[in-house]
Amino acid sequence: MSLERTILLAVWAFVIILLGWLWFKSSRRDVILLFCAGQCFTWSASLLFVELKWIENPIREFSKATSANFTFNYVLYPTLNVIYSLKYPRNGTRFRKWLHIAKYPAAMTVFILIIAKYTRLIKLTSFTWYELYLVTMISLFMVRKYYEWFRRSFPEALKEPVQ
Repeated sequence: MSLERTILLAVWAFVIILLGWLWFKSSRRDVILLFCAGQCFTWSASLLFVELKWIENPIREFSKATSANFTFNYVLYPTLNVIYSLKYPRNGTRFRKWLHIAKYPAAMTVFILIIAKYTRLIKLTSFTWYELYLVTMISLFMVRKYYEWFRRSFPEALKEPVQ
């Protein structure tokens, strides 16, 4: 098995374990809402970036269906959105909030840059590291704001049913 396929399988295993842990630790409805909102944003953004030829994915899961990487854009980024939003320090200091806002996009940017440098899963054709960081930060911010708006507007929708 190639390095690329091993990485994709490792990402899937990591995401399944992490989402399973979050599933039992947090509200299931929060996890589902954040995951789906993250998928909506990252999948459409990745399709746009691929069509504009800013990013290429030489090795991908569904090569005849799309030019985007399914695992990163439809599974890994949305999982990052779930963790980012659920762990956001709502009552923390301003410094702690800014640190939270900065570290998640930084971690994802470093991961993508390493993947782009050492594998053929991602090729950043005209995307720089700071643009990648900025897009990741914006996507995390947008999903968190959507989640906060949804919680404020429809609080009864996220309450767990009494069994």
